[in-house]
Parts: sequence; C-alpha cells; structure tokens
Amino acid sequence: MLKVSGVTGAVESLKHVLSGEPAPRTLDIPSFLDQRDKMRAGGRSRTFESKLLAVGDVYVKEAFDELSRKLHGCARIEVFCDPTPHEQMLLVQWLAWLTTQDGLIEKTVLHHCIVLLGGQLSKYWTPHQLYTSTSPVTKEVVSTALNAWNAYTHSTPEQWVGLLSEDLSALPYLRYAVFRALQELPSVDRGLSRTAWSVLDFLSSRAEPTFGQVLQAVGDSDTSHFMGDLETRIWLREFLRLGLCRVVNKQQGQELPRIGAFDANLSELLDCRFTLSVAGLALVSGKRDLLDLAIVDYWWGGTRLNNHTYWRWDSRKAQLIAPAQGKFPDRHLAPGRVLSFSNTEKK
Repeated sequence: MLKVSGVTGAVESLKHVLSGEPAPRTLDIPSFLDQRDKMRAGGRSRTFESKLLAVGDVYVKEAFDELSRKLHGCARIEVFCDPTPHEQMLLVQWLAWLTTQDGLIEKTVLHHCIVLLGGQLSKYWTPHQLYTSTSPVTKEVVSTALNAWNAYTHSTPEQWVGLLSEDLSALPYLRYAVFRALQELPSVDRGLSRTAWSVLDFLSSRAEPTFGQVLQAVGDSDTSHFMGDLETRIWLREFLRLGLCRVVNKQQGQELPRIGAFDANLSELLDCRFTLSVAGLALVSGKRDLLDLAIVDYWWGGTRLNNHTYWRWDSRKAQLIAPAQGKFPDRHLAPGRVLSFSNTEKK
C-alpha cells in the first residue's frame, strides 16, 4: 500500500497496480483498513498474480507508467509493507522497478508492518502502531531487493535458494517469503507444489465438494496468505485437463467438458462439484508421480519447469533437487497430456 503524501491521508493500493485486484482509492487510512478487511472477509484473491513483470504485457506496462507519473508528482512516498510472503514478493518486485525511476528512491520511506493491513487485528491498532520500524530505501534495501528479484527471475531456482545463506535483514520479512516460494516448486514425492497438493488433498477428503468450498479450503490452509484463488483455479483447470478429477454441474447433473469447464461464468462454477478420478486417487496416495501422468511445461518465477528441467524442493530436508538428481530423471512419458500454465507470457 502506498500513502501518497501531499493528499491528506490518501492511499494507493500497490497490489492493484501489480495484480489488478480492485482496491479502494483516495481514502483515509482507517477507512482503507476497514475496506480492505471487508474485501479479505469476502474472499478476494490473495494470489501473487504478477510473478514476473512482463514488459510485453500491455496492462502491466500501462499500470506502471501511470504509477510512475503519480509518484513523480509527490514530494514524499510512504510504503506500508505487509509481513506476509505474498506482499514481500510484491515489495521486492516494486523496489526492483523503483530503481529504474529517476528521483523516486530518495523520497521513499518503508514502514515494515507487524500485522496484515486490513486483517482482523489491524482495526484495533492506530496507523502508527502497525509497523515496527521505519527506514528510507537505503543501499542495503536496494541491493537486497535487486538480488532477490534477480534470483527469482533467474533461469533456475539455485540463486533463490542461495538467498537463505545471505543477510536479508534490510527486508526483515523476506526470509520466510523465500521459504514459502520454494514450496511452490514440485515436491520430491508426488511432483506437486504445495498449492497443487492442497487442491488434490481436499478433493480426496470430501465427497464432491463445490468449487467455492475448494477455494475456501485451499485459501484457509495457507496461513501465510501466499497463493490464492487464481492459483487454485489454475491447478483445478489443469487437473481437469489431465483427467485427474472431473466436475459435475449440480443443477444440471451433467459432467462439464474437462477442458472447457473453466470457460463458464464464475456464478456457474460456484455450483459445480468435483470428484477425483482413479488416476487422481493414485496421485494422492503417493503411488504415482505427476510425471507419470503428464508432459509438464509451466513456470516458477524465471524457471521453466518441464520433464527435462523438473526442479524439486524437499521441504523436510530444506533441499533443492536438480533435475538430474530427481526421483524419476529418465521417466518415459506418454504423449498427448500437457500440463502448461503461466501467469505471464513467456517466449
């Protein structure tokens, strides 16, 4: 969140610029916190939608251009930084962009908040009690942010893991964000990210849960508020395409097309119920790995994950597993089933 000085109490949602999430504008801080609390209670997406700043993305470019014009007209910029991994990733992305703008770093101040702005606790706090420290954007802050962003956009996750051995104290809540982002790499046992596993695990534990119940359950299972509705919908769509689950329209009692199911309106999806297929149950049980069932091709930050470059993260050992060291490095793949998604266009 940006507090734009010069306009009394006005705030600007940085998340709106980075991810397109609707947010109230030009409100005083108490009103902003109240509105944000209502949005979160209403189930707004918390996902890290802009994993990469795509220069070719017209919306992202226009949003940043508009933000640049606004900020250059301000005498002082105050940034309130939520402590959650999701918001820390957005902060790193924004600080990396800030270094490309003449004269903005010098007039920017960071407030490192101890609670999620707009969350359940923050409404009991006055604005000046929300953060533990205030600092200018120092050389250490810039260096830490650039190193983190360059690591996340690197062609392998190795530099990102390397951040764990570095001094990240300039951004005090970044270290946990590094760990949480690594959990979105494929796991060593099933080849699923934390979010993907949460989706399948919930489907296996309920009898034909609704679309809304899946979104709510996966969101509630991630107390760090890192990934959200968008990522859940992406994985549901891909599991449908792979035949790992199927969706039944509750009103019509008919199975929707596996690939086209997510072309339906959101209101229609909310009435859909899901169930796992035999292959999906085998994946949940640990008898199969995702690479048994799919030709994989998607992105984690700047790392392209496919069947030949399938980096994995061992959460129990806190260890990155290179593709050649993977559990199934030479697995034979059946053609025709492709897992392919990304939040930004890649060439």
